Amino acid sequence: MNGKTLYEARCLVCHGSLGEGDYAPISNPAIDPDKTLISHSTAPSVLLSLEAYIAAYMAPGALSKRCGGQCAADVAAYIRTLPSAVTGKTQYDSSTHACATCHGANGVGGLSGIDIPTSYLTDLVNGGGYLTVQDLSAKIFTSMPQTKTVYKTKTLNTKFGSCDQACSDAIAKYIWSTF
Repeated sequence: MNGKTLYEARCLVCHGSLGEGDYAPISNPAIDPDKTLISHSTAPSVLLSLEAYIAAYMAPGALSKRCGGQCAADVAAYIRTLPSAVTGKTQYDSSTHACATCHGANGVGGLSGIDIPTSYLTDLVNGGGYLTVQDLSAKIFTSMPQTKTVYKTKTLNTKFGSCDQACSDAIAKYIWSTF
């Protein structure tokens, strides 16, 4: 099996498709593909490679389902391809995408006054469904930023989307794991 297939079968339910984490029923933290060494809460002074961490700690409570050796190497290789929240923050803050300009550095409304957490609630209420990190990424990809050219109160054109899919995924992961 390749890393993506293994990740989808073993990790996705707790850590999400982009590694964004899931906070129910227990806290499953977001995965940072940029970290080279990781420590576990039970042994904070012990730093492990991603492969060793997966082999030692993942599939908690199910020793028979642990992923070691080639399985851990394949999953770790796939995790390193996931979007990075660090990259997402850089892109969120950049003038190219202008996320922070409109939504504020902490997602509480900048020039637009649109508070990102409030936007989540609006989408939940209006859409009637559960908003996922993939939904957020799709929203960013298809409709952000909204750049209008206005002349004497008349909108001449509206431009959407300065982000490609990788950019949208990284920004969505940053927002999801931070705000």
